[in-house]
Amino acid sequence: MNPTLTSFDFTEFARNIYQETPELHEQSFLLPALYGGESGQSYEALFVLEAPSVSFTEKRWSPCNTIEEAIQKHRAVFFEWAFSGKQAHLFRSFAQMAFGDSLLSQVELTTREFFRRFYVTDVWKDALFNTQRGNRRYKDYWLSKLAIELEKVPTQRVIFIGRQAEQGGKLFIRSGFPTHYVPFPSRWLSEEIFKTEVARLTEEIRATKT
Repeated sequence: MNPTLTSFDFTEFARNIYQETPELHEQSFLLPALYGGESGQSYEALFVLEAPSVSFTEKRWSPCNTIEEAIQKHRAVFFEWAFSGKQAHLFRSFAQMAFGDSLLSQVELTTREFFRRFYVTDVWKDALFNTQRGNRRYKDYWLSKLAIELEKVPTQRVIFIGRQAEQGGKLFIRSGFPTHYVPFPSRWLSEEIFKTEVARLTEEIRATKT
């Protein structure tokens, strides 16, 4: 991974996946969930989650006719999820680090601005991992896609959200590159514990910047 690379074409990356996996969901483009980012430069962080929130996505989905439209829809759904519930503590903290408290209070953070600053992906982009644990071909396919992202996307650091994300993603990170971990904000993790973990992560990142 090189934080100065600028050649990664996310739309083409997504196009190839959709063409390779046309039968994942009866509704076009709903799965796999592909977010990526739209920066022409280095992202401030690349987030790797375990799998998309399928029920949340399904409730907010509307038909898409093109890959470009689907990407924007997935980003909008993710953005809504990211700033609601426990996970909002994590993504607000990164927005504050990116913009600063004074500037953030003056502007409305939009989906487009968020994805200019941050790149988002999942290890298991179709959320079927729990039913495919013994399927080596399945796991190899999605890990190969994650490898492309972690090797090609220019970013300053990688944030693994959940142990599956960390275990799958660390295989493709070069030695010495800044990586960080925070638990996935599941229903089994209390909000107070998650807030403590986010505070730890924030201090860890600030320490590496000094």
